[in-house]
Amino acid sequence: MFEGADGEEHQGEELQTFQRGVGRMHRRVAQRRPVDHRLNTLIQFGQQPGALDGDARDEGRAHNAKYPTETYDTGEELAEVRVAAIVASQDAPQWVVALKESGFIALVDYSAEDFPITKMIEAQRFLHDGGFDHTGRYFAIAANDRNQIVIVDVKEGKRVARIDTGIKPHPGRGANWEDPEFGHVMATTHIGEGKLTIYGSDPVNRPEHAWKVVREVELPSAGTLFVKTHPKSPWVWTDATVSTDPEASRTICAYSKAEAKLEKCFPISDHGRATHFEYNKQGTQLWISNWDKDGEVVIYDDKTFEEVGRVTGLETPTGKFNVNNTAKDVY
Repeated sequence: MFEGADGEEHQGEELQTFQRGVGRMHRRVAQRRPVDHRLNTLIQFGQQPGALDGDARDEGRAHNAKYPTETYDTGEELAEVRVAAIVASQDAPQWVVALKESGFIALVDYSAEDFPITKMIEAQRFLHDGGFDHTGRYFAIAANDRNQIVIVDVKEGKRVARIDTGIKPHPGRGANWEDPEFGHVMATTHIGEGKLTIYGSDPVNRPEHAWKVVREVELPSAGTLFVKTHPKSPWVWTDATVSTDPEASRTICAYSKAEAKLEKCFPISDHGRATHFEYNKQGTQLWISNWDKDGEVVIYDDKTFEEVGRVTGLETPTGKFNVNNTAKDVY
């Protein structure tokens, strides 16, 4: 999703441009609360907003708390450290900020002057995109370089798990639903292989499955950028935007929550690339972008898969966000 997407060495210039653009778009919309101009202090790379003296370790996982200029694990000096994702905690006035190249996640107090970083959490490299679990307590983020999803307990301010999922996980904000066998789960797709990886996400009621892979579903192609669902939908949707197969790149797939299998895959157009899902507030319509100079947003009835409309005349449309779903972390 974010600029300089992992795997660039085997993607063309057009796809690199696409992935950088999606990254900028997601950073703008990922925040659940209004942001004023002072956030620029934080995201201008290399600065140390609100730095605290020292960087004392807490069980080898957390630091107090300056903007990193090196990797968390090897201490390698970095020319820049980019912000990969920002979300707002549901328990405290703080942002959760993924600092891509460093492997750190910063907790930032937005109620205080100059937005001080209050804690640095050692996560994994390279951080990319992610979202909350169904409770809003746990933040799950992709670490592309290590083929993992990292789970952070935002309330406690610590990393609780690293999950091996597949080659270059890329979940977007991810997807939450209740599996008939394993309870609450989350999922990620992958750029590097055609696989939907589902893992348990309920440490309170289903601790035996929490933060463990419970299902792996083969997809028709690698190159997936987004996975999406809605609490009222029976489906989990995947794309294959950066697939090297043109037909696959236009195809979307519906996974059945109830049957735990792929229900149907179909192309949305005869040109372009399918990317980025969004639902209406009611969860009855699915909106999908056709990323092309002659682009469009295609709208489907989520129950029947029937097309209900197209918004045409768009050049390379990418993200589109329902205000209710974004504000309430519905995904």
